[in-house]
Amino acid sequence: SVKAVMSYNGLKGVVVGGLLVLAARRTWPALGWGKLALVAIALASLYAVTDEFHQSFVPGRVCDPADWLTDTLGAALGASAAVLALEKMLAKRQMG
Repeated sequence: SVKAVMSYNGLKGVVVGGLLVLAARRTWPALGWGKLALVAIALASLYAVTDEFHQSFVPGRVCDPADWLTDTLGAALGASAAVLALEKMLAKRQMG
């Protein structure tokens, strides 16, 4: 069903967004949390666009902008959650 696909795409985006924040933090440790989240969201969105474009060439599949949007919004949610969790964890660590 459409709802199941949208849920799967959103969940996939959440995981990808969170992982990309971790990767961006290791790659660019001097960037602030907001910029790290934006990098993660932009990379996830770029991948989602290329995935949708690729699907236009696969028989039985279509390029659906709603899938791209769902992936991007999921990545934004995942990146935001990762940033909040990491900030909290690091603040706790610094307090001792």
